[in-house]
Amino acid sequence: MIRFLSIVYCLMITLFQNIHAQQQFSAGPAWLKQATFYQLYPQSFKDSDGDGVGDLNGIVQKLDYLQSFGITAIWMNPIFESPFFDAGYDVADYYKIVPRYGNATELKNLHKDVVLKVADYFSQGKYTDYMGALAFKVPYMNVRLNDSKKSTYWVIPLVEYANQQYCRDVFWISTMLQDSIAAQCSKNENDSVNHYAECPLFIPIWAYRTIKAGGKVDLQKVQAYVDIIETHLKNGYYCSYDENDGRKDFQYWNNCVAFDTADVITSSKARLLAARELGLQTKTLLDPARKNYQNPFNKKLSFLPLSGLNNTILSPDVLTGDLLAQLYFNKPLLNKEDVQRQFNKIAWKAKTSYG
Repeated sequence: MIRFLSIVYCLMITLFQNIHAQQQFSAGPAWLKQATFYQLYPQSFKDSDGDGVGDLNGIVQKLDYLQSFGITAIWMNPIFESPFFDAGYDVADYYKIVPRYGNATELKNLHKDVVLKVADYFSQGKYTDYMGALAFKVPYMNVRLNDSKKSTYWVIPLVEYANQQYCRDVFWISTMLQDSIAAQCSKNENDSVNHYAECPLFIPIWAYRTIKAGGKVDLQKVQAYVDIIETHLKNGYYCSYDENDGRKDFQYWNNCVAFDTADVITSSKARLLAARELGLQTKTLLDPARKNYQNPFNKKLSFLPLSGLNNTILSPDVLTGDLLAQLYFNKPLLNKEDVQRQFNKIAWKAKTSYG
């Protein structure tokens, strides 16, 4: 943890310059292109306790001061145990902070303070709590100029995918960003109709979100995605199916889950709600889709399986439809107690000796 935080401070702490509205995004992180760095040597920077040596708490006290004269990024010399033959870069132990600088708690406090300030400023006050700030910071660091020209901006995922999970991940990543950039991400995904994996399930709700935020969407392409969803639907279930190359559609999830042809995904209701709200044509009745989503709760296993018919895979993904329906339409689709049981089961299965 401590070593990771060191990398964070040296490479990616951005501070307080409103550049996202006017800059062009390079192949590297957007903030880096126009960052003004200040190299900070903790020992001589700010002494907060009067012992004659600068420390971590002193840095926290001076963040606003650095901002005041245009500093947008900090390169901080190492603060870990060292013989100091090379200004601290000759680290002897990444798990021990030099006592004169402070301790792990003070380092975490510095990290938290920086994250809060960065998110509050760049999100224009949208995120003022720590969890929201963390969720905003990472997506903002990954905004790029879109070399494909499908849109002006796009967001790179944290993991490279050789499959179609990218659309799903960018949907959630862009949720945390400014509406203008989120709309550009939507434009990129809507440029050409992609029927693989989960992509059709996210486009209608993405388009709805973009329009509600004041953006523009090509509704004809969204209708094409709705049509694809309905080719998958059978009796209100969203089904997997065989591709021409012999692979099953949902097998593209990095081949981690290979659904049988008869398996189904049950959470299409929220997407159909979005399509109706956009004035698009849908043939599927919403009530059967909702019932199919609610019915598969397995009381014996105490969870909603990922597939509504044949699979018993435990996953948080099955809650996505309920989450989206609550976020955008204030219409919960699942029983609150069932959702709680799902989380309890996931937490129990995920628990290790480390937490």
